[in-house]
Amino acid sequence: MKRIQLVESTCFFIGTLIIMIVGADFPPPQGFWIIIALFAISQYVYLGWLLSHLTLKRTLPISIILFALLGSIVTISMMCLSNQPIQDGKIWVIIVTLVAGGYGFLVWLISWLILRLSYERQ
Repeated sequence: MKRIQLVESTCFFIGTLIIMIVGADFPPPQGFWIIIALFAISQYVYLGWLLSHLTLKRTLPISIILFALLGSIVTISMMCLSNQPIQDGKIWVIIVTLVAGGYGFLVWLISWLILRLSYERQ
């Protein structure tokens, strides 16, 4: 289980890094790498919980809601830190929340597929 967690976390980390670099300014803003590292660590910890509880039906909504909530919190925090009025960025909060929720679904789906395929091979 730890091996699946490590491999999946590494692949998601690389994919997330590519997506974030494509969407970032060049050079990336200060603190960019810290956000990436914190995200990778938190995702590794979450995958440890998710992989051991994946048979429960509630893990899908938990994944979607958790990632959507984190996406909206990060977006609102970045707006507040940059002194940008949240009124001007409502559309960004909505977009990032939806994309982050979709990412949560993707994390759940890939975890479910990996576990299902690994049990079928045994």
